[in-house]
Amino acid sequence: MAAKGNKDGLKKNLFWILLGVFFVSWLVAVSMALASGNDAAQKNYTDAKTTVEGAKSKGVKTAAYQEPWKEHGKKFRDHKDVIWKKAWEQQKEMYTWPRSMPESARPLYPDDPFARTPSGQKDVNADKNIRDRFRTWYAEQFEGLDEIAYPAEFNGGFNTVFPAQVWNRFNAPTAEEIWLAQEDFWVRRELLYLIRQAMDTVALFTEVPPAKGEKLPEGILSQRVFRNTNWELKLLIERGKGGRGLAISEQSTIKNINEMGGTQLLANPRTNQGLPFRLIQCGTPAEIRVTGEPVPFGRESKLKGKLRVTAIDLSKPFLLEQILDWEISPVRRIDALAVARQSHRMVPFALQPIARGINSRAFSFQTEGTATTESHRDVGRTSQ
Repeated sequence: MAAKGNKDGLKKNLFWILLGVFFVSWLVAVSMALASGNDAAQKNYTDAKTTVEGAKSKGVKTAAYQEPWKEHGKKFRDHKDVIWKKAWEQQKEMYTWPRSMPESARPLYPDDPFARTPSGQKDVNADKNIRDRFRTWYAEQFEGLDEIAYPAEFNGGFNTVFPAQVWNRFNAPTAEEIWLAQEDFWVRRELLYLIRQAMDTVALFTEVPPAKGEKLPEGILSQRVFRNTNWELKLLIERGKGGRGLAISEQSTIKNINEMGGTQLLANPRTNQGLPFRLIQCGTPAEIRVTGEPVPFGRESKLKGKLRVTAIDLSKPFLLEQILDWEISPVRRIDALAVARQSHRMVPFALQPIARGINSRAFSFQTEGTATTESHRDVGRTSQ
């Protein structure tokens, strides 16, 4: 009976016994697999690392492998030099220095000294003397700048829109301070030139071919057609009074081609004088005035009276531009010349105001429309 009972118990628990045996066998197999796998992976990693380090220490042995990469690198270096040269050619004219500053003292790079010894080393005493005198030379650069954007006015005066650096009169400025002041001056002056360019674009006429097949009126020797953004001037050339020389015929016309489509005046609204135009030939100017009633868009008006221009040979090429008075200028007032970004050498540092008296050689900047002051010595120092 006992043997039979054991058999029955074994049958009843056979599943659990087999499950236990399987688990133990599986655990032993996995442990063995992991142990052998770790050794193999470790060996493969060690061998690969040794091979890579050996190759790095010896370098690439075959010249055939190196040459394509050297050629590839040279191509990019050469192209970089081309791009840098083109960028410099476009900008080099803006890097000017005061006219009284000796040619030998004008640096090419920010780390160049302002004076050198015969051996080429920095001359400390002469360098300090140049920097001390620079404060006087610096002011020379502002002469005539207010005329660049004429007839536009400066809100608050030219010195408000284009402030000059105020130097510490007791200490010579550092090379860094001189370069920062010059960079600010160069950029603001270029902005003035851009305004001048925009105004000249409006004022300057472009000569266009006359309409094909157009028959000239009797007595007219030739015609010249000029256009700018506002007007089209058709100048008819005829013999002058008494048959002497050439003159602009009163049959010449001026047409309103302004893109805004509005009526334009042929007179200065303040002085009531006719619109002035300038003919230029080989640097010699000659002024004419065109008067008449307001001209609607798309309409033309004849010139009043024959115009004799003695300083210009009308049979030869000449330029034509409109003289802009304040009342008809496309730019009438300049409120600010804001330098939107810092010098490339100052970009990593945030602009923070400093307390008055911390450093009298502080520089003024405008970024994102907000005026702040900063000196390169006080980067990161906040005002009290």
